[in-house]
Amino acid sequence: MPKRAKSDGSLTGGSGDVNPQWFGMQISQVANDATTTQAYPLPVQRLNDKDQSQVMEILRIVWDLPAFLPGSNSTLSLAGFLTTKDPNLTSGGLPLSQFNKLRVQGGTIDYFNRTVATSASFVGDIMYDEPTFHELTDGAGHGVLVATDTLFLTLASEIGASGATGTQSNMMCKVLYRWKNVTVTEYVGIVQSQT
Repeated sequence: MPKRAKSDGSLTGGSGDVNPQWFGMQISQVANDATTTQAYPLPVQRLNDKDQSQVMEILRIVWDLPAFLPGSNSTLSLAGFLTTKDPNLTSGGLPLSQFNKLRVQGGTIDYFNRTVATSASFVGDIMYDEPTFHELTDGAGHGVLVATDTLFLTLASEIGASGATGTQSNMMCKVLYRWKNVTVTEYVGIVQSQT
């Protein structure tokens, strides 16, 4: 039986690692109009071999949103961000100006925003929301490269009317990734753009 041809490594940057792995993060928040950020060190191996460094290549992100129950005649907005640097958001909700700024900054990998509005006759009740999948590959199998040692997960909530109630708990973010080898020059460029 002939041997299978060896891959040229074009999809893995020469690392040969085509087996994705999951990295899970979770953040808890029980207050309304609050912003919480938590840092997660990455399982990164900085192996220098022939002027190369190893980075994380993110292929897909799965957001598992928390259960929440807004009161009548109100809105409840939730926003989640995955970034390579601490967004240093102020406590309290997430005003539109901060949301728009964080959405486009260089260190933001992915985000979601969800709003539920209710009326006097209907109170929205989302207790088991389905996970939200975001594909980060370019259609040819190449993902987003992360060269930092830490990811930051942020959950922000904002109530749009007085008397509204909401409970946010245990938002989860799962990252599907694999390792990729890049040149030292490329590694330095990625670090500079993400920090």
